[in-house]
Amino acid sequence: MRIAFVQCPAYGIDAPPVGIAYLSSFLRSKGYETKVFDFNIEIYNQTDKKDLWGPWQLNLWFDKEKVASFSFFSEKLFLKMAKQLIDYKAEVVCFSIHSTSVLFSIELAKKIRILDRTKIIIFGGPSSFKKYSQKGFTTDCDIHRYADALVTGEGEKTLLSLIKQIEKKGELQGVKGTIVIKNGKIKEFPAREIITNLDELPIPDYKEFNLGLYRDCQHGKIRLLSSRGCPNKCVFCTDTMIWQKYRTRSAENILKEFRLRKQQGFKFIEFNDSTLNGNLNVLSELCNLLLKENLSINWGGSARIEPRMSFAFLRKMRKAGCTFLNYGIESASQRVLKKMNKHITVWGTSKTIIKTRLAGIKVYTNWIVGFPNESRIDFLKTLIFIIAHRAFIGDPNVASCFINPHSIMEKRPEKFNLTYDEQRNWHTNNMKNTLAERTLRFEIFLALSAMLGYNIKIKIKQEK
Repeated sequence: MRIAFVQCPAYGIDAPPVGIAYLSSFLRSKGYETKVFDFNIEIYNQTDKKDLWGPWQLNLWFDKEKVASFSFFSEKLFLKMAKQLIDYKAEVVCFSIHSTSVLFSIELAKKIRILDRTKIIIFGGPSSFKKYSQKGFTTDCDIHRYADALVTGEGEKTLLSLIKQIEKKGELQGVKGTIVIKNGKIKEFPAREIITNLDELPIPDYKEFNLGLYRDCQHGKIRLLSSRGCPNKCVFCTDTMIWQKYRTRSAENILKEFRLRKQQGFKFIEFNDSTLNGNLNVLSELCNLLLKENLSINWGGSARIEPRMSFAFLRKMRKAGCTFLNYGIESASQRVLKKMNKHITVWGTSKTIIKTRLAGIKVYTNWIVGFPNESRIDFLKTLIFIIAHRAFIGDPNVASCFINPHSIMEKRPEKFNLTYDEQRNWHTNNMKNTLAERTLRFEIFLALSAMLGYNIKIKIKQEK
């Protein structure tokens, strides 16, 4: 049986999608023929509208009218993509769905349906979940109307079970971890047990990707996923919902991938994890193995503030090749951090940043402007923190607070005193936090950063 994997715009353009790489490699290890169609990177490299893929443009991809106005969002393009998939003769077409790729994916799925109704279409990924609503069964942009099934949660074993079911019974009936749509009727199946041993999954080989199209790969960099989930449950994040329990690969298994990427000619590995230091024992062991093997390959990635990382620990990380850590701090107000469920302190954050930089590791930071309970005083504390730590912090990343689909904030709006207007822009019930107020704080943050000599590469502003 042939299975096609599809990535539509908009998605990252720096590296091949790790999720699809895992799914495709897993099915191939079970004897199936697969092919990846990364239409996202193809369209990006062909269009002169590359600015649309900038992080600050994310909100554009949620707007049906704006997406429909893109020059490449055309009948001709969708017909061309659909024919490629049909010509491959895949019995099953699997879409990786993210909030920014929903609209594009729907249009392509509709075109496939018109040309060949025998294709089984499966949607999976962060936007394939049932939404929390009192209006009955709903999904992002009603994606369930355009697919035969949704894979909810981890995809490898669920997708394998679906494929085997189709082979055996000649049709898709549904298995654990899916929502099946048949003749307009929706059937929800129980959640599937998570994969506890990540080492049993094959290392993605990326042989189905044209790596030369991705910006990172052009400069000798590749992504690696060493864990799934996050030990924390921040209220604005969706990782816990998607991955459930935090798990990590063994240090030996991660080292195997380091070796493979070294052999393939890559010089830098960026961890694609929510946090690469979720398990300090595994991280410490990995550093020991890298030092012993002397692979001479650098690495870095996102990390959480972890007081247990001593200066000696950080120095070992640096000697093992770690050149940067991107800390998700979000706010320098203890009151806001508590409401975010960050489980960190401002004082602990300060010490970690200083220790990391003194250990020779570059420090980058993520900030959220305009969290629901953030007052102007709280916002000022964040600005003062950034000023005070200018010598230790590299270029920061900033986002105006928006409500991620399926996050705790979306599930429990009353807990954060949230109300939505007709355009789905949120504000607090006391009207102290509005879109206008968040926009003002966002612009102030950018202005201060410019004064401090920062070059903010990732800035996500909520649009009207």
